Amino acid sequence: KMVGKPNVAGATASEAIVDTAVGATAIEAITNKTPRCQLPNTATDYQEAAADLETDCREDPWNLSRFTDKQYTYHGIAVQELSSGHKSSCWSWWILPTPPFRSSTGQDIGSGINQQFALISDEEAQAFLQFDRRGVNLRQNYITIMHIIAQQLEKGISPQQLLGMDCKRLRASVAYFERVSRELGDNELHEACYIVTRLQDEDSREVKRRRNQKSSSPLQQS
Repeated sequence: KMVGKPNVAGATASEAIVDTAVGATAIEAITNKTPRCQLPNTATDYQEAAADLETDCREDPWNLSRFTDKQYTYHGIAVQELSSGHKSSCWSWWILPTPPFRSSTGQDIGSGINQQFALISDEEAQAFLQFDRRGVNLRQNYITIMHIIAQQLEKGISPQQLLGMDCKRLRASVAYFERVSRELGDNELHEACYIVTRLQDEDSREVKRRRNQKSSSPLQQS
């Protein structure tokens, strides 16, 4: 339930973790089911773990380290694959984050990992764009990815060829950050997103034109 929400919710980390009956659950929940330490064995260990978690809560209330931890390894891989013209491994959740995918009734849908890396509000998205840890700057990495994608689309590589099934995620992510960056007055990011959006729209129109042309050809009609 803590996914996509600030780490601090009601009780402090100390209050949550010192209760040995729920200590393991508290650690797991606060760190989005990726515990950073083993379950403490002594009261002193609990206090030390609580102090570490409280520091994380203060410095990273949205648990955005879930992105930097992944991008530390996968940003370079994403850059390499996109530059080669085709995504061939799994990294889109933390490289191209989106708002939650929701059903018509407003319930979150999609895989657990998709929900874990969704940005649940504009506030979290703005924090995402300001977050920097382990030498990973989330905003700058996103801009870099946008530039590479734009270069490939300008070469005539389609979003489908470049990203496969994740071309829909790309559209959702870019549309979201285009709006957020516009409202923030972040011209660099907004321009990068706008260019990718324009190129996606051009590709969609071309695909539609070819489909219509094919369906109206004499050979097709016969």
